[in-house]
Amino acid sequence: MSQMVRDDQSYAIQWEHDLTEMVAVCLNAVTADETVVLRKVYSLLASGPVPSSAPSPALVDELPGLDNFESMLTSGAAESAAISLIPAHAGYMLSRGSNGRHMGSVFMPGLRDEHTAEASSAALALLAAALSALHRQTHDHRQLSGADSLN
Repeated sequence: MSQMVRDDQSYAIQWEHDLTEMVAVCLNAVTADETVVLRKVYSLLASGPVPSSAPSPALVDELPGLDNFESMLTSGAAESAAISLIPAHAGYMLSRGSNGRHMGSVFMPGLRDEHTAEASSAALALLAAALSALHRQTHDHRQLSGADSLN
């Protein structure tokens, strides 16, 4: 997969909006759709704005190679694939309630709060929480850098 490096503020704002939309997709998807959602999230993260408009320029560098990622998906390791998309500097936790719903929490350094999401599968819950935290981090970074004038 070729990565297009983008450093444009309007692209960063659109990417931030896309993160929000993918959180909703994760929250509403059924377990049977998690592989499709994981591929979409991988693509979204790989196309993220770097370096100055993103809070973590290393995020794209931390993504697993596409072949490795696809291997996880085809072997049924959706949870491992989801974890591989969480930045190494972030903490995460996963649980499952008695109702069968999964809850994922992600904490990104620099944010005051963890981000938690409930979804139909462990992979989807972790993805939703991670994307929510990344959205908050990206938004806060843009505001602090004074690049929020396009909103």
